[in-house]
Amino acid sequence: MDLLEKIQCLPYDLKIEIDEISNGWIELTLVSNYAFKKYAASYLCDPINDLLVKYTLLNERIPHEINPFRKIIDFAVIEHYLEGANIIWLLRRKEEDLYIYIWENVYELDDWLFAEFSEQYYIDNFEEIPNLAKNLIFSLKGKMIDFAKTLIPTLDWLKEKGTELELTQDWGYKFSETDYQKIKTIVNA
Repeated sequence: MDLLEKIQCLPYDLKIEIDEISNGWIELTLVSNYAFKKYAASYLCDPINDLLVKYTLLNERIPHEINPFRKIIDFAVIEHYLEGANIIWLLRRKEEDLYIYIWENVYELDDWLFAEFSEQYYIDNFEEIPNLAKNLIFSLKGKMIDFAKTLIPTLDWLKEKGTELELTQDWGYKFSETDYQKIKTIVNA
């Protein structure tokens, strides 16, 4: 059985807000009717651009590398580095449905991906079956287009803020314009 299928996903209603970008950190607020999380991520990992680029790859069903030995399709993994912690986003595509799982302080995701989220893998290898609900902040289900609609206002804010502060070349205020246009096309189709 697929371990992700054991997690109840609530209807998609995610909002992403950016509060401030300064001194190497970007303050993000994630809000839904079911959960709230505010955190400061290092923008060395370029958190917003990673969401955009990996969502676009997922939408186009282009495999992406998660380590030098493994590529995945129908999943996108985005890690936001916090001071002494992390936030892990897992986007999963099933046809036109999008499942979003967001964990705090999870470091086993590579193992889960290697096992392909299969309970049987752990049974066959005499390993403890992981509890994917541990440290889970969000589990949402919507359509692929829903996340594009969420990203566009966030990216528009970044574009405006970068122009306003004349900092478009600084980290945190730039993102892939090509991928941005792709998701705008998805929404406008």
